[in-house]
Amino acid sequence: MHPAITGPEPAGQLRASRLPSSLPPKWASSYQPDRGHRRLTPRNRAPQMHRSQTAVHLLRLFPSLLFALGLTLLPISGQSAPSEPAKAPPKGAPRQPAAAAPAPAATLPSVLLGEPDDLQRVAAAAAGDLTELAVKRGDRVTKGQLLGNLDEEREKFAAEAARIRADDQSALELALSEVELRQAELEEAEEAYRRRKVARTAISKAKAQLEMAKTKEQMARTNQKLAKLEAERQESELERRRFRSPMDGVVISVEKAVGDKIAQGTVVFTVGSGDSVALNLNLPQHLARELESRGGLFVRLKGELETRFARLVSTGPADPATGTVPVKLLTDAPAQEGQPVARPLEYELATPPPLATPAPAPGT
Repeated sequence: MHPAITGPEPAGQLRASRLPSSLPPKWASSYQPDRGHRRLTPRNRAPQMHRSQTAVHLLRLFPSLLFALGLTLLPISGQSAPSEPAKAPPKGAPRQPAAAAPAPAATLPSVLLGEPDDLQRVAAAAAGDLTELAVKRGDRVTKGQLLGNLDEEREKFAAEAARIRADDQSALELALSEVELRQAELEEAEEAYRRRKVARTAISKAKAQLEMAKTKEQMARTNQKLAKLEAERQESELERRRFRSPMDGVVISVEKAVGDKIAQGTVVFTVGSGDSVALNLNLPQHLARELESRGGLFVRLKGELETRFARLVSTGPADPATGTVPVKLLTDAPAQEGQPVARPLEYELATPPPLATPAPAPGT
């Protein structure tokens, strides 16, 4: 039991038994007696403690207030509240296949580029200076017609010399004459031997001379063949310096001018049929199949109203990298004042409606 309190204690004197046990030592000197209730009250302790506790409480509530304010403003900004993270499916559950995204619709290009059909490029078989152009762009040509040539003076001289040697028959004729002579001598020796005018050795000598004459004849014939082969080779070398049309058609382009130095393999002329136009496309496989079922397309020259049918003539294998199929369409060339087509033309689709088929979904 606590000792009885008999009366008020003098101001400024505190008994140790009256001090709160939890009071910090630095506050002990600031306590003063409460004259009415005989209790110790810390000086200015209540206002300071209240302000500190209020500040700490507000700091603790600040994140919650911000989160509540954000949830309130989300509907206003058009966003939805954050949802819970998706839960992983339980182990052993069947995995659902992901839905394939719809494939974009594939269509034919609005403008098709047409070129003269069956283009063939004429390249230089040898190197040299271009000395002659016998045709110009747009000229009609026949197969084998001379288009131009390189400098050929040296080759022409060599070819002419070889031709002269090949045409020279004098050596062969001389050998043939000798064979005839030796044959006659042999016959005379045999006749003289029958008449016993000569010995048998005369016959042997005549036979040997005949064999030598026949050998010379054979050598002359061989040399004649070799001379002809050399003449053909020189003529071939001369021909390698000339450009000739590989087909009946029209000159599509002339790439070089007279005086240009031409390297071997350089394309100088391009020749095409000129009477038909080819449209070469690379289409997705489903569009190529639909085009094949139609057999072709109706097209018209860009800016014109007349339509013409472009028939499908070939389809190639699909490209493994892009999955597209090369397609070739063929249509009649437009009349251009009697001139054949010698340049690329732009066509527009005239088939109503144009091919526009959605591409199949992956895996179908």
